[in-house]
Amino acid sequence: MSKDLLPIGEYKALASRHLDETTCKKFDYSVSTLSGKAVQIATYHNDEGVAVSQKVRFKDKSFTCYGDMSTAPLYGRHLWRSSGRIFITEGEIDAMTVSQVLQHKWPVVSIPNGSQSAKKALAANLEWLNAFEQVTLVFDMDDPGRKAVDDCTSLFPPGKLSVATLPLKDPNEMLVAGRVEELVNALWGAKEHRPDGIARISDIKASIFESIATDLTWADPRLNEITYGRRYGECVGFGAGTGVGKTTLLMGQIAHDLNAGHPVGLFAFEQPPSESVKLIAGHTVGKTFHIPDGSWTEDDLVSAVELLEKKLCIFVRN
Repeated sequence: MSKDLLPIGEYKALASRHLDETTCKKFDYSVSTLSGKAVQIATYHNDEGVAVSQKVRFKDKSFTCYGDMSTAPLYGRHLWRSSGRIFITEGEIDAMTVSQVLQHKWPVVSIPNGSQSAKKALAANLEWLNAFEQVTLVFDMDDPGRKAVDDCTSLFPPGKLSVATLPLKDPNEMLVAGRVEELVNALWGAKEHRPDGIARISDIKASIFESIATDLTWADPRLNEITYGRRYGECVGFGAGTGVGKTTLLMGQIAHDLNAGHPVGLFAFEQPPSESVKLIAGHTVGKTFHIPDGSWTEDDLVSAVELLEKKLCIFVRN
């Protein structure tokens, strides 16, 4: 032990934390006095088991450090070999909690200096961590904890990292609340983290076997034969020369959808909104409202527009 460190205190159960003496002794977490005040001492060790730094916590939750905590290893690292699965927490108490509920059978460590330094701490231990088959983050369920998770995910290759989600703030709070089974389930049920947009076949398997939707039809039956109808999420584009009939096709399709009970939103930039409404209304009832040819009356137009009012929204430029 470095001469700059405090003498190891007494190993005893932490009743308020529901941590037993065996757990505290394993992790070299002792109780003592400093300047007449009761303290808890978390002692950090290098890989050879030599004590190199300490975090001393007072009753009011303030703390001081002995040795160089800026280069401190992960708390508890010296206890484990790099194999299997390792759990990483935000603090010493949580690391001891997770180890205790897992009966000290699985490697558990904590970052030394809080969530804000999580990425730096894990990066400094990355070679050692990557020797494990699986790394599981068990950070606090608060905003700093979630940010720490986001900060650390880029350190690990795909498939290496998983993240535990707890119903309470942290593992020790779960232990104190008597929700040990839920905690254990959350640890083993940690979800694998993958970059956005990456999925395994198992993630999308259900959608693979869904029937292809054909209930959204085209106004022109020939298009239904070619495309087997339309589906939500698809975007269809039509191209043709000027005056060929693209607008007519579109207005007819809108009328077809409205008649089928589908609400429609229309963005038409090449003609006034009133003209678009007349064209759609005409397709709906079989009238040429856009042509003053005497084949329709104003009452016909009013009736046709009323059919559209609750089902058609149209973009109007200011």
